[in-house]
Amino acid sequence: MQIETPMFEITVRECKQDDLPRLIEIWKEQTDIELQLDERLQSPYYYSTYGGGAYIGGAISASVNPDVNHTHVVVALKGEGIVGFLWLFLGGRVDTVPTQAIVREMAIDSHDGQGGVGTALLDRCMEILREHGITALTVTAPKHHAVQQAFWRAKGGRVIQETFYLPVKPSDDESDGS
Repeated sequence: MQIETPMFEITVRECKQDDLPRLIEIWKEQTDIELQLDERLQSPYYYSTYGGGAYIGGAISASVNPDVNHTHVVVALKGEGIVGFLWLFLGGRVDTVPTQAIVREMAIDSHDGQGGVGTALLDRCMEILREHGITALTVTAPKHHAVQQAFWRAKGGRVIQETFYLPVKPSDDESDGS
């Protein structure tokens, strides 16, 4: 799929294993921005797990496997350079046909000021959903990330619930070394 504008062309294609280092780089940059916007995310667990890149690299690497048919990872390119990605999970129960999907992650190079990357990724995502007969998409956007909030609202998204993050603290027995 290609979207053309007078200034540039954005191509969206399926992710390849060779793309992972660039995806991790873009994702870590976005995660760092999110951590700066919301100090509540500054827990050691959140940063070491999500900000460290191991999570996203391993998860997307598994998702790029052609035998995994319930996930799709698409990348946006300008020229030969990757400028964003969207990781889509086709939801539903394991023993049923999925009826909904979830955007697990979407990240765009913050140095790419031309715009259109998120729209190109979302357009391809919608094509995938239609191919699978899926009629609903769920997206989570950080509460204090105004750009992401505005993007999803402009695309027709509406808030239907709040997501709560609850860290699991060690029990009293574990914290005193017993």
